[in-house]
Amino acid sequence: MKLIKKSELEKTIGKKGFWSPKKIVGLCEYGAGIEEIDDALGEQNFFKINPLVNFTKYSDGIEISIMHNFKLYYLAINNSDIKSITLESGGIIDIEERSVLKRAIVGGLILGPIGAILGGASGVKDKIIKDSDSLIIIAQSEGKEQALICTIKKGKTQELAKFFIKNFRNSFSVNK
Repeated sequence: MKLIKKSELEKTIGKKGFWSPKKIVGLCEYGAGIEEIDDALGEQNFFKINPLVNFTKYSDGIEISIMHNFKLYYLAINNSDIKSITLESGGIIDIEERSVLKRAIVGGLILGPIGAILGGASGVKDKIIKDSDSLIIIAQSEGKEQALICTIKKGKTQELAKFFIKNFRNSFSVNK
């Protein structure tokens, strides 16, 4: 996938709506898939901030704009070139178990026998560590299929899914 200039967007993917542009901003972070962005990320990045990804629906395709180091990069994909847009649900990475015995001992040391009972009974549930959801766009580019991978910010999956269901129903799917 090749980056293009902003002035070339309308030539490539048509016009966007004037009164109500269909746009979703700042819900994703760039993962991988565009060589020029990957090369820019490979350079020393002091703050280790992932670039934000924005999506705008045009009449004949989608604009993907990526913000990195206060500069916007643009990618245009025609509707006919989009093979699939998939929302991948993140899996469970780890489960941290909380010990009832440890809480009872600490409670007993601080408040005596009643503290031991209260410490053991005041159960804090196990902590589940989950991987972020991902958005994968597979498109035909330069005679071959290429993928763009973005990670979705926590709590923003539903909003992003609504945008793609509304605008790209034929090529959008969800894998859990």
